[in-house]
Amino acid sequence: MGIVAVLVLALVFHFSDGKEKSIFGYRWYEAMSDSMQPSIKKGDLIIVELVEPRTIKEGEAITYATTADGSVTVTHRVISKFKDEETNILFFETQGDANEISDPLVSENQVIGTVRFTLPYIGYISMWIKEHTFLFILCIVLFVISIKLVQMLLKRKKESRNERKEEIK
Repeated sequence: MGIVAVLVLALVFHFSDGKEKSIFGYRWYEAMSDSMQPSIKKGDLIIVELVEPRTIKEGEAITYATTADGSVTVTHRVISKFKDEETNILFFETQGDANEISDPLVSENQVIGTVRFTLPYIGYISMWIKEHTFLFILCIVLFVISIKLVQMLLKRKKESRNERKEEIK
């Protein structure tokens, strides 16, 4: 039943609008590459806590937007951070654990949050739901109908047994 809850939350998250969407201050993302191997593998679901960028420490894995609309994100580890004294903006130098070269600098305005934990392989399920939303909804509806039918059959069977017991007495 827990997997159904995760799938339903993924569906709700999928249809929610806005760059700031979250559930209880957390967001999740699918690992689309192996750049963070071995700590995060392709297909893992990455649970990210929305945090104030100034609280991020070196060594933490962060998720940040690479596009203005936030549609493309990257999750990499902070290897250093510094504040631009002229603009008073905090910048992060990040790098994937499996990469040999660091990324372009990330400004505090791009930061979404820090990685709190990952769920192995669940990202594949989330990606499938995003790509097959109608089919997912259909599966959930059929699952609920099936459960109700089984409940009805079990209830009838129980009532039938009770009736036979009454006839025997």
